[in-house]
Amino acid sequence: MQTPDAVMRRLRPRRRDAHEQLREELRALEADVERLREEVGMWQELSAPGPERPLILGAGDRGDARRVLCSLGVGPYVDLLAISSITYEAYAALHGYDLRLATDLLAPERPPAWSKIALVRQLLERYDEVLWVDADAIFLDISKDIAELVRPDKDLYLVEHVYEQDESWRSANTGVFLVRSTRWARRFLDRVWAAEQYIDHAWWENAAVLDLLGYELPPDLTPPRKLRQTEFDAHVELIGLEWNSTAGASLADRPRIRHHGRASDMSDLRRRLLEDLITFRRNLASHGAPDATPGGPAAPR
Repeated sequence: MQTPDAVMRRLRPRRRDAHEQLREELRALEADVERLREEVGMWQELSAPGPERPLILGAGDRGDARRVLCSLGVGPYVDLLAISSITYEAYAALHGYDLRLATDLLAPERPPAWSKIALVRQLLERYDEVLWVDADAIFLDISKDIAELVRPDKDLYLVEHVYEQDESWRSANTGVFLVRSTRWARRFLDRVWAAEQYIDHAWWENAAVLDLLGYELPPDLTPPRKLRQTEFDAHVELIGLEWNSTAGASLADRPRIRHHGRASDMSDLRRRLLEDLITFRRNLASHGAPDATPGGPAAPR
């Protein structure tokens, strides 16, 4: 039979372990409280009245718009779209766009990213110009309209991202793009859709676009390179990084659209978008709503 002292000696390590476990739980709880405090602060700032309110309330289907801004979010991306679309509404209202947001797949037989091609292709039948923005991309500066870049001889406008590790690594990115409703554009998107070998590629529809534009697609998924000229190049305009700013060498000094991509988990993406939404509101509060003529003339087809 053990003595009382022996029993106490056996209990003491366990008690220390319990105390350490309790301290760890308290530290985790404190971290959770701090995250919640930060998020409450974000929402308090976002809920305050701001100069963008009339713009957001003025967004919608104008009926006579010649341009449309569209995006899609399914699954966890619905929550991201709920944040980023606040800036889409403001941009659409300011520059005279209709706004089309989808939360259902248009092509459920394919991975979700392919529904962007289906949606844009559908909208080209109604609008002169279609602007696509990924749900994890958000406007920071809406003072200028991307349609100001449109030229009569170019039909597709997108950003080519560059990589610091190797200057030859470049990738045209479909996270943000503007396309004109022309015969060339419809044929190009049909060719993208027909590239079934890329349906389950890690880059999905972007892989099909890269292939058609002459980029290599390394099997190990290292960044691509532009290797050859193609029949499509003459109709494509590579625009400034500010319209699809990401990170590293592809981070613009003054981004108009910040695109976070798949580099973060969903909770971190949500936090970053909320921070960007605060930046967007501060920009409007500091500079006011810029002058613009909604629905200005589009370039001739």
